[in-house]
Amino acid sequence: MKKMVSILLALTLMMTGIASLAEVAVESVTGDWYGNVFGALFTMTLNEDGTYLMLTPDGEQAGDGTWELKDGAIYMDGGESASDMFQIVEGTLFNEGMNVTFYRNQEEVQVIELAEVNPDALAEDFNGNWTCKYMRAMGMLVDIGSAIASGQMVEVPSLTFQDGKLTLQGSDLNSLVGEEGLEMTFADGAYNFSLDIGDMSISFDLKLLQDGLLGFVINMGETDVGLYFEKAE
Repeated sequence: MKKMVSILLALTLMMTGIASLAEVAVESVTGDWYGNVFGALFTMTLNEDGTYLMLTPDGEQAGDGTWELKDGAIYMDGGESASDMFQIVEGTLFNEGMNVTFYRNQEEVQVIELAEVNPDALAEDFNGNWTCKYMRAMGMLVDIGSAIASGQMVEVPSLTFQDGKLTLQGSDLNSLVGEEGLEMTFADGAYNFSLDIGDMSISFDLKLLQDGLLGFVINMGETDVGLYFEKAE
């Protein structure tokens, strides 16, 4: 009998400990979190009543709904997919679907900032093989991993440039460049190519940045897309 009482007491203490841990976990995740969403600093507030609010850098509401802590993860709006779930990883909230990490401290969030264009770049500085690092579209600048996770890109693009000729691989935009590539013209530290398709004028600009990244920008009327590459080793 004493042995049975001891077992029951141990189980009671264990269950009390689990309940306490769950309560602490809920309390530890409520409040403000900060993350880099599509190149901008977003604030996500998890309220104690199970609701959340997402704000843009300008304080505009970007989304709201409900959240639930279940099986050590946070599920948004009752969803079960990767894009609806935040994993709790070493004091951060990680969303695999968007490839976004939210932090407690705003200072920990790394927002991408591009360097200025290098106006003194030489023609031969552009030669070589390049691997895409960032993508800019619709005013949002993201790393290529986030672009793939969000469906903006299927795979990591690569660029080859040699003596004025550009070829692009692994990009949804390579149909504009074509399999034979572009023969670009060098002037004032940058390369350019322009063409007209019907009533639309398209220009391709290739510029080196001060930090060594290579910027490839496609301008299509009022729309432009930028791919930023680092030199492949």
